Amino acid sequence: MITSYMQLIQTLNNIINGDAGYVQTQLAKEDLKRLEKLQELAKSCENEAEMQKQGLYIGWTNGDIRTHELAVPLKQLIKAIYAYENGEKTAELDDKITNIWVNFHQLRLKVLIHCL
Repeated sequence: MITSYMQLIQTLNNIINGDAGYVQTQLAKEDLKRLEKLQELAKSCENEAEMQKQGLYIGWTNGDIRTHELAVPLKQLIKAIYAYENGEKTAELDDKITNIWVNFHQLRLKVLIHCL
């Protein structure tokens, strides 16, 4: 069970460097890059609205064709990461990011399964 945002990043790294299957490893690599991109955007964007605009379509689904189906949790994730990376590094926000990620990941897997 992932319990914090920083642990989420470590978990993705562990999947990448472990014995996970090809699909799980590839998804973890892509997710880690996306989270790193969100961290960069949080630091470079002037405000949350700009980050929302830039962070929503960074390859969350193939060609971002179905990303709109994930918009609700993604917007929540982007908002929380923006707050976290801009100084609100509280345990509550850390936990919130992790909970949003878990919900997002479950929804994304449902969306991706329908793509097969």
